[in-house]
Amino acid sequence: EVIDWETFAEMKFLKYLDLSSNCLSTLNSKAFIGLVNLEELYLSSNQISHIEQNTFNYLINLKVLNLRQNKLQILCKDLFKNCIKLEEIQLNFNQIHTVEQN
Repeated sequence: EVIDWETFAEMKFLKYLDLSSNCLSTLNSKAFIGLVNLEELYLSSNQISHIEQNTFNYLINLKVLNLRQNKLQILCKDLFKNCIKLEEIQLNFNQIHTVEQN
């Protein structure tokens, strides 16, 4: 399953989003467009194997990101570059073998 880019486009005041256990497989670059005030995002226990490079660019207020128990293998460079307030990220129980560098 994939999140349609229009799903959250009008939810600019949302601060907490839990999409855990939803069979998501891919996060495209516009999945979270409009969520500029989001502080916590939970994506654990899905089937996420791919996250496009600009997926988190709009989440400038994100503090907590939970991606545990997915199927991630590669993290793109600059994946979290706009997440300047990010305090906690959970990536355990994935299959990460590559973190791209600049």
